[in-house]
Formats: sequence, C-alpha cells, structure tokens
Amino acid sequence: MSISSAGIGSGIDINSLVQQLVESEGSNKSNRLNLKEAEYQADISAFGSLKGALSIFQKAVQGLQDAGDFQNRSATSSNTEVFTASADETADFSQYGIEVVQLAQANKLITQAGFADTDVVGSGTLTLTQGADSFSIDVGATDTLTDIRDAINAADDNTGIGAAVINVDDGLGLGGTVQKLVFTANDTGLDKAITVSGTDDDVNGLNLTRLFSASLDEPAAALNGQIKVIIS
Repeated sequence: MSISSAGIGSGIDINSLVQQLVESEGSNKSNRLNLKEAEYQADISAFGSLKGALSIFQKAVQGLQDAGDFQNRSATSSNTEVFTASADETADFSQYGIEVVQLAQANKLITQAGFADTDVVGSGTLTLTQGADSFSIDVGATDTLTDIRDAINAADDNTGIGAAVINVDDGLGLGGTVQKLVFTANDTGLDKAITVSGTDDDVNGLNLTRLFSASLDEPAAALNGQIKVIIS
C-alpha cells in the first residue's frame, strides 16, 4: 500500500489552502444568514411601528363613531357688535345678509295739559302698567308734578318707568312756559309700552285723570326691532 499527500513536492501548502477555502465558504454563508436576520429584524421593527401607529389612530377615532360628530355647524358674524349668530346640525351651508327694517324704540308719553310749578294736580292713585307688571303711587291733595315725578322714580316696585318734568312754551306768545310730566320706558319694545290709569278723588274740583293715558300724547311709540334675513 502506498500513501500520497496532495501537493507533496509542489511547494504548495494544500492543507492551509483547503482550510482557507472552507472558512471562506462558511463566512459567505454566515454573512448571508446575518443579512437575512437583519432584514427580518427590520421587518419586525417596521411591523411593530405600524402596530403602534394603528393603536394611536384607533384611539384618536374612537370619539368619531357618532355620525353627529360630522354634522356640527358654526356661524360667524362680520360685525359681532351689531349682530351675532349661532347654528346647529340642521343648518344649511349658506351666507346671509341682515337688513334692519325697524329699530326698537322705548315708549314715551307726555301730558297734554300744562301746569305751573306750584299747581296741585288732584288726589287719588296713579297706576302705571307695562305688560303684565304694574305699580301704583298715591297722589296727595297738595302734590305738584314734581312730587308725582319723585314718587314714581322712588317707587321700590317701579317696573322700569322714568318720570321727568319739562318746561315748554305755554303757547300764548308771551314767552311764558308751563310744566308737563313725561313718562319714559327704560327698555325698548312693545312689551314695555306704558299705560297710566288710576282712581281720581276729585278733591277741590281738581282732576287727576289729566295724567291718565287718555289725556297723554305719545311722542314715541313702543316698537320692537325688526330685521330681514337675506340669503345670498
């Protein structure tokens, strides 16, 4: 039997060469496996990030499950000092213009009769009414317009009526003046219109009914504000 060794006599280290080839082949496979592992790790990381993002998204949309959340409406005014607006889910999408047809106005009444500053008016009770509310004052036999004015303004249950005494021309052309009593509503609108009634004791022939509504002029009627909505 003869034994031969590859490379004997050639000067080539066959064993070392074989070992290097084996190691090289193993290294290539190892590198390929490491690369695959890195790719799988990257995929796993990406799936993890996606799962986290989906979880956050699900939490964010939980409050949007009601269809009403998508039907909210809002309204804005180009001049909030003049007009404000609001809208609910039934409002249509549109633009509106507002035209003022009538301004609200406070009621004002004034006596037709004129009085001297020392004249007594009569005696009895004056009842002043606004809508469903009213209050009364007692008028004494010596009360002047000034006394009645002060009693109205000082009444604890006053419904919102101011009284004033003004001096106007007596109409005689001599420069003289007379006093008149003015009733003015503190607030505007028809529901704040003033009615003056009462009871007249007719003491000394003086007539308190001169201060009742039937004997009053109305320089300013009670008015509600009116607007027109224009769809553009």
